[in-house]
Parts: sequence; structure tokens; C-alpha cells
Amino acid sequence: MTDRPRRTVRAPRPRSLPAERPGPTGGKRDLNRRKRLAQFASAALELMQRHGVEAVTIEQICEGAGLAKGSFYRYFSGKPALVEALFERLAEQVDAAMARAETALAAADNTDALVMAYADLAMALAPVVVEEQAVVRLYLQERRGPRTEARAVIRDFGDRLLARGEALTLAARAHGLLRDLPPAVTTRAVIGAIEAVAWSHLEGDLPGDPGALGEALISLVLEGVLHAPGVPAP
Repeated sequence: MTDRPRRTVRAPRPRSLPAERPGPTGGKRDLNRRKRLAQFASAALELMQRHGVEAVTIEQICEGAGLAKGSFYRYFSGKPALVEALFERLAEQVDAAMARAETALAAADNTDALVMAYADLAMALAPVVVEEQAVVRLYLQERRGPRTEARAVIRDFGDRLLARGEALTLAARAHGLLRDLPPAVTTRAVIGAIEAVAWSHLEGDLPGDPGALGEALISLVLEGVLHAPGVPAP
């Protein structure tokens, strides 16, 4: 491991806690357990961002967390289970935001409603990117890597994004508000653009408010996929 100063990483808050009895919520045992989970999460995120998901070992994570290897296995069955815990909160928030957008698009019957649904989605996802930026960065870094055991969680999360994105497109096309383009193509183009903007923002190459960046991107995308004025829907 390198000796360079450790960068502070905001650890996610795993929801799937171990099966051991933690004592009363907020009690000493419960707080200690949550503290150890945060230590493992913080160490794993820092190491995985630096070296990649596959290269980092459980031993390195334990060393970085300052905890024994035996303690790791009290909480996780292995590295894939840890990666799943890291992504749990992000996945829940993204799924919820896209589900709301799908409902709004299913009810949209004019261009203004469609634009509002996508703008609301951008505004809902912006604070998620900020709050879970360490996990988002890891996703963007690892998304296109081979589907190894530890990376499978990340690849599955990306695949769900594509599936939900296609569902959004189909919901909007049902009202004839979008051009008759292949949903798989437009979805990948849009998500690819979003990921590129998010990565540049997290790297500091594209400063600005995430919500404003998202709205600008949505506006640009919609100009390309909306029906032109006067062109009838298919």
C-alpha cells in the first residue's frame, strides 16, 4: 500500500445489517457495529477507487479499516457482499427516482409534461450524486470492466439503469412525444452522456451545480429526441 495521505471518503450507510443481535437501536453494541461497518466501507471505497475493485484484497480492506479479518466475516460473506452493501443506498435512491419519472411520463400527454418529468428526474438525481459521490465515482470507474464476481454488482446496477431508461423512453413514446428511434440506442446515448458529465463533474473538470448541469443535459438531449413542431406522431 502507498504511504500517501488518505483522502477522506464519506462512507455509505448500508441498510442490510448483519444477522447478529445488535442490542437496542442506538445502544452501545448497535453503535459499535455501525461504526465498524462504516470503517470497512470507507476503507474499501478508498482502496477500490485507487486500485480497482478486483485488485483490492480483503486483507487490505481490513488493514485500511484497522480491524481484524475475522471481524470482516462477521458482517460480509466476501468482497462481493461488501460491494453490494456499498451500492445498496445508491441503488435504492436511483430506482425510486426513476420509478417516479416513469409514472410521470406514463401520464404525460404533452411536451411540457414530458420535459417536466425529465427535469424532475435530473433534480432528484443531482443530490444523490453529491451525497453518494464516492460510490458514484466507483460505479463510473468500474461499469465497463469485465463481469467478475466482485464487479457483478456494479455491472448489474448499470444494466438496471439501462432497463429503466428504456422503460422511460417507451412510456414517453406511448404518447407520441418522442421521435421513432430505437429505445436501446437512445437510452445508451443518453445514459452515456449523463455518465460522462457526472465523471467530469466529480473529477473537477466541469464545475457547477449538479442540478443545473443535469437540466442543461436534459434540455440538450430532448432537443434531439422530441418530435419537431408540426411533425405528427407515428
